[in-house]
Amino acid sequence: MAVIRDAVERLEIRVLESTLGQRALAWHRRLPDRDQFLFNSVAIALAALLIVLTVLLPSTRFALNSISAYQQARGDLQWLQANEQGALKAAAAAAKPVDANSMVSTAVSSAQAFGLEFRRYEPTADGDLRIWLEQASFDSLVAWLQDMANRHQLDVDSLTVSPGSDSGLVNVRLEIKG
Repeated sequence: MAVIRDAVERLEIRVLESTLGQRALAWHRRLPDRDQFLFNSVAIALAALLIVLTVLLPSTRFALNSISAYQQARGDLQWLQANEQGALKAAAAAAKPVDANSMVSTAVSSAQAFGLEFRRYEPTADGDLRIWLEQASFDSLVAWLQDMANRHQLDVDSLTVSPGSDSGLVNVRLEIKG
């Protein structure tokens, strides 16, 4: 407080030493007592209003925004804690490698349902499955790939399609990942 008081006193001395400060003080002293009181009252009210507008309102607004942000973060944390087990199960299921044998059996059985027959297939070292088809119906191929993705969660990693001998038939080389 002493530092602030000293700064105010230095400012007061500088204002009173200035020409404008001396004129204002002389004008104030020439006013009648009642007008001086009124002027001082208005000056104090304006100073209080200035303090409220520049210090108190922004501080209050900041505090209210902080409370709102805290409540939002707390709600998010509660939601995360409530759904933690489900997320952990989903992550574990997604991280679990697909068994190559089950991927082969799934691919073969679902391809047969669409009238597709593999010419050759082989599991890869990284757990994917390479498949070759010859003279396959393009429409059946597209429907089968969509079924693999939607129902079995097996996605195509790479796909090479070349035209077959008849219209609507294709030769295909693809790699499926689980």
